[in-house]
Amino acid sequence: MQYNNLFQFNSIESVIELQAANNTNQAKQLVASYVISKQMALRLVKLVFVHDNKALLIVGNYGTGKSHLMAVISSIAENADLLNELTNIKVRKAAKAIAGQFRVLRIEIGATTMSLRDILFSELERFLSQFDLNFEFPAASSITNNKAAFADMMLVFERQFPGQGLLVVVDELLEFLRSRSDQALIFDLNFLREVGEVCKHSRFRFIAGVQEAIFDNPRFEFVANALRRVKDRFEQLLITRQDIKYVVSQRLLKKTAVQEQKIRDYLSGFASFYGNINEFIDLFPVHPDYIDIFGRITVIEKREILKTIEYSVKSLLKQQVPTDHPGLITYDSYWHILLQNPCFRSLPEIREVIESSQVLENRLKKAFTRPIYQDMALRIIYALSVHRLTTHDINTPVGVTAQELRDSLCLYHRSIEDLGGNRADDLLSLVELVLQEIINTVNRQFISYNQHNGQYYLDIKKNIDIDAIIEKRAESLEQSQIQRDYYTALRQVMEIVSDDNYELEWRSHKVTRLGSFAEAEWGFVLCFGRKELYFQLTVRDEKFEKLLALYSATNDLMLSSSEDYEYKSQQYLAELVQWLQAHKADFEVQNKKLSNWMPLDNFRDLVDIVADSYLDSYFSLLAPEYPYFPTLVSHENIATITQETLRCLNIKTRSKLAVGILTALKLLDDKQQLVPYNSKYAEIILELVYQKPPGKVLNQGELYSVITVTPYCLEPELVIILIAALVYVGEISLVLTKQSYDASQFEYIAARPIKELLTFKHLEKHRDFNLFALKALFELLELPSGLDIAITEYDQTAVELLQIRINQLLNQIVTVQHNLNSDLYFWGKPVLSSAEKSYYQQSLSTSNNFLESLLNYTTPVKFKNLKYSASKITAQWSGLKILKNIKQLITILNELSPTV
Repeated sequence: MQYNNLFQFNSIESVIELQAANNTNQAKQLVASYVISKQMALRLVKLVFVHDNKALLIVGNYGTGKSHLMAVISSIAENADLLNELTNIKVRKAAKAIAGQFRVLRIEIGATTMSLRDILFSELERFLSQFDLNFEFPAASSITNNKAAFADMMLVFERQFPGQGLLVVVDELLEFLRSRSDQALIFDLNFLREVGEVCKHSRFRFIAGVQEAIFDNPRFEFVANALRRVKDRFEQLLITRQDIKYVVSQRLLKKTAVQEQKIRDYLSGFASFYGNINEFIDLFPVHPDYIDIFGRITVIEKREILKTIEYSVKSLLKQQVPTDHPGLITYDSYWHILLQNPCFRSLPEIREVIESSQVLENRLKKAFTRPIYQDMALRIIYALSVHRLTTHDINTPVGVTAQELRDSLCLYHRSIEDLGGNRADDLLSLVELVLQEIINTVNRQFISYNQHNGQYYLDIKKNIDIDAIIEKRAESLEQSQIQRDYYTALRQVMEIVSDDNYELEWRSHKVTRLGSFAEAEWGFVLCFGRKELYFQLTVRDEKFEKLLALYSATNDLMLSSSEDYEYKSQQYLAELVQWLQAHKADFEVQNKKLSNWMPLDNFRDLVDIVADSYLDSYFSLLAPEYPYFPTLVSHENIATITQETLRCLNIKTRSKLAVGILTALKLLDDKQQLVPYNSKYAEIILELVYQKPPGKVLNQGELYSVITVTPYCLEPELVIILIAALVYVGEISLVLTKQSYDASQFEYIAARPIKELLTFKHLEKHRDFNLFALKALFELLELPSGLDIAITEYDQTAVELLQIRINQLLNQIVTVQHNLNSDLYFWGKPVLSSAEKSYYQQSLSTSNNFLESLLNYTTPVKFKNLKYSASKITAQWSGLKILKNIKQLITILNELSPTV
């Protein structure tokens, strides 16, 4: 039975020119011959034959039917009589939406230096002139955009063709864009965006064919923004491998039901080796994976897949179908086709693969250790050579597994049938055996095996026996060198990227502390101030010793050899890291095994848990006044957290993050109002500012020397939040190098970068009246409201009333203190204990000193230099409360004395 008895071979025109659709007869033939898969039908219905006004890109590589599809769409749009030629009923129904409603201009861009604008406009002018429509587009230098020009053109067009649209179809657009210089490309893409916008608002339509997804093309990365704007205005219709398979099965290899059954019967004899043979019937004699692998070849620009498949099938037509092995065309056969094309050798990457493959092939033909399997070995080499071209980098350690080779190549040997076991498993074992024999035959050159994923691949750079050289070098290494490379692996597993800084989470406070990582014998030391933790590896098995020696030898060879050992170094490093992860319980800290702590998969996480358990009390001793945060604050995120908190200081609806930080710093009251006077940290800043004499300021260094050390140890970023809160309530001003900020300019603080705020020059008391402090003072002295505002308006009467009240209180204090000195009795017993009298006397003295200090403020102007903050004034409430209570006590005792 010959192959041509199993399908109807119909040759596919290898090159279809878009311009052929200008001829009605050829257009009819193109529409009738276009094979539409189910997936393609769905895309045509959903993307093309709709009322959406987006422009369209048809994406497909050379030979995938891209030009054919554009010819079909444009022919239907131009001639409604061709609808019945469509082979798919659903597509035919949907296509009525555009059938015969457009005049069509088809453009094939060749070798030109013109811009896309000039090409399109010149072709449009020539096209319109065919209908006696004289229209000239304005020069690019005379307009600000091209959309108005399109609109003017469409007005002229619609007068001649009312109710009709204008469709422009452009082929080879991507090839044209690739040829453009960077500046010219930006101009073309902006014009393309305008074309898409024109389609949205007029009856102008645009379709272009490109060989690959233009928006994912690395050539255009530098114009990503321009591409994004283009993408928003275009739809993409992709021609996939499934579409190509359908075309092959329905045009090139169409079969009757009888032929399908004959193929099924033929393949059933091999089904036990490969699984579901029904997948092979539609494309027989082409293996489905052939098309998949072919489509992934990246370094060959013009792949013409349909033409290649047609060539392969045509050569089989009169041959007998083999009975001793599956007679399928598999992707290894493409290697011979590739070798016959001398043009491919001009490409450096393909030339390297060809040269390595041919050396490998020659060695196998001369010295393969199992000649009975030589044919299978050669097919594997050809397949690996083809597969090597499917990666963007031919040195990438990516390949195929033994099972994939078995199934994709339908590898077979009749000796498998005599083994009596599971045929598929036995065949897989044979393929693995042949692969190992290939590697042994060439002394582990040219072929590499990735043990992590079981893949084999053609290794272009492996033209020497690297493994043997590494093992030889490992025998002569010094211990100091091995230790050095051990620390490299240790740093990797500990995630120490560049410097020796080590950031540890202080879990009880949800903040990180910065320490250092240091090497130690078979271990490492974490240092935080005066506290050190020594972690040591106590168990080292034979596998570890060998891995470490091989890794160290590879690194040594990298320094002294021109060969590329980097991959092997990375491989051994990865295995070492994996070993350390698996044996983390064999480390000790302070003579205790890490296995004593909770089991964690990640080495670094376990070390962090252990270190935190040891260092928590030490951190608490260094910073007993440090706040507790609800969200982790680290060196990596503290700038972002600070910026967000500053942004939310003066708004009602704060983010959860900002509320958490402000609450931890005690800057919010129970009603979530900003009240910095409740914060001990803000109070420290206020005290330092108000301790300064008039005209003096608090420098940055002075503040940091107090609040960033024990017992607070606040980060400078957190200090900035405290300062901003005090600025917001009007207590202080923040002074940068060229700018000063007070409460009236608070919004500008939140807008400044954190780096600038951290380098502030100094803080100073508010230069104007401190309204918060004045209000607190008049409330403390129980004076009428409004007098505080009167002082800011320089009302001397307000000052006089204030001074009268101060003198009244001072007199009352003197009287009360005198009464306290003489015992207060009731029924012959003292009312107050000695401790109570001492406490009251001290409180009254504090209030007395405070009030006496206010006697100097005799004019409104002097209150601009009020040395007390609102919180300091509010703190005097307790003393005056005591004064009031003692007065009441004396009054009661005096009233009761006559009775007693």
